[in-house]
Amino acid sequence: MTTLEIDKIKKYFPFHRRCVIKTLMFLVSCILQSNNCNLNEAKNKASSVLGKEVNVESSYVRFIRFFKVKHQEALIISILRLIQHLLAELLTAQSEYILSMDRIPRTREQLGKVNINILMIGIVLDNDRFIPIYFELLDKKGNSNQLERIELLDFMKTIFEVDKPLVLVADREFIGKNWFVSLQKSAIDFVIRIRKTDYQNDLVAQMGISEIKLHHKIRYEIATKGFFVAPIKIKGVLFYYHVQPLREKKDEISKSDKDIYIRFLSTKADPNWISQIYCKRWKIEVFFEDIKEKGIRLEEINFKDLMKIRLMVAIASLCYVLCLKQGLIEFEKRPIKYKLDKKSGNSYLRTSIFTKGFSALQQIAFNIKSLNQLIIKLLEDKPQKINNYPIIQLVNKKVFLDKSV
Repeated sequence: MTTLEIDKIKKYFPFHRRCVIKTLMFLVSCILQSNNCNLNEAKNKASSVLGKEVNVESSYVRFIRFFKVKHQEALIISILRLIQHLLAELLTAQSEYILSMDRIPRTREQLGKVNINILMIGIVLDNDRFIPIYFELLDKKGNSNQLERIELLDFMKTIFEVDKPLVLVADREFIGKNWFVSLQKSAIDFVIRIRKTDYQNDLVAQMGISEIKLHHKIRYEIATKGFFVAPIKIKGVLFYYHVQPLREKKDEISKSDKDIYIRFLSTKADPNWISQIYCKRWKIEVFFEDIKEKGIRLEEINFKDLMKIRLMVAIASLCYVLCLKQGLIEFEKRPIKYKLDKKSGNSYLRTSIFTKGFSALQQIAFNIKSLNQLIIKLLEDKPQKINNYPIIQLVNKKVFLDKSV
C-alpha cells in the first residue's frame, strides 16, 4: 500500500497517523476474510490478506496494540463519518431521514463481568436498507433511560450534521414523557409503539370517559374505520394516541401485554403515515442479524474493556456498510430474483443485498491492497467535502464531560 493510497483514506482520520489507518484496513480485511470479529480468528487470515507469509501471533499483537491507540473516541467517530461518506449519494437522495433506534440483542448478556448492551441509531434509506450512524454502550442490563437517549440523539446530530427533517421510529421500550417532549422540542417527528396500559390513564382523564368506554370506542372505530386516533397532551405538549389492528399472529402477542391491537404514540394524526413509518423499524433488526450472524459475527468479540468493544462495533459497522455498498453494486449489474411467500403473499429477495455484497467482497477485496483500492474508488466516485470540525467538536465535548465526572 503506497503512501498516496493511504493518504486518500487518512484524510478522514485527522487525529491519527498513517500506521493506525494501515492497521485498521488490515483488520477490516481479516474480519471480512475470516467472517469473524474475534481477533483470534481474524489473525489467521493475516498471510492471505498481506499476500505473504507472516507470523500470525505477530499480527495478533499488532491488533491488540491497535485497540490501545490514543484518541479512541476520535477514531470511532472518524470511522462512523467514513461510513457516511461511503454512502453519501444515498443519503443525499433522501427527502427526510427516518431514524430507527434499538438495542442490539445478545444471546450472551455479559462478557466476563462487563454488560454488553449496545444502543444503536441509524437511518433507514428509501431502499429500506439500514445505515448505522451512531451508538453508545450501556454498562448495564436492560433498557436505556430517557437521558441516555436524549444524549445519544444530541451526539448523533453533531456527527451527522443533520440538514433534513428527522422522523424517529422505535419499539415499546423507548417510551417516557420527558423523552417525548424532548423529541418534540428538537423538531423530531416520531412513531413509537406503546403497551396497552401506557398513558391510558392520561387519555381517559383528558377525554372525560371511563376506561371501559374508551375500550368500546376503540373497538367501534377500528371496526368501522380500521383505526382509532385521539389527541393526547403530555406535559402540555400535543401528541396523538393511535390504535390499529394487530397483524401479528396470536401466539406472537406478548404475554405481559395481552393486547389484540397495536398502539402508537406519535406527533402526527395520519394513520396511513403511522403504518408506513413503523414498517421501517424492522430494518434495524435485519442489520442486527447481518452484523451478528450472517458474516461479521460481532458476538464473537473477546474484549472486556468497554472502549475496545465500542471500537470493534464501529469497525464491524464499517464492514457491514462495505458489504451493503458492494451488494447494491452487484444488484445493479445483475438483479437478484424474488421469491413468493405463498402464505403471506409477499415477495422477498432470494439472497439479501448484504449476503450478495459480502460474497462479492471476499472475492474482490481478497487482500489489503485490493480493499484499499475499492474504498478509494467508492469515495472518489461520489466526492464530498470533508468537514472534520464536528469530530473535533464532539471529541472535545466528550473529553470535557469525562473530566467533569
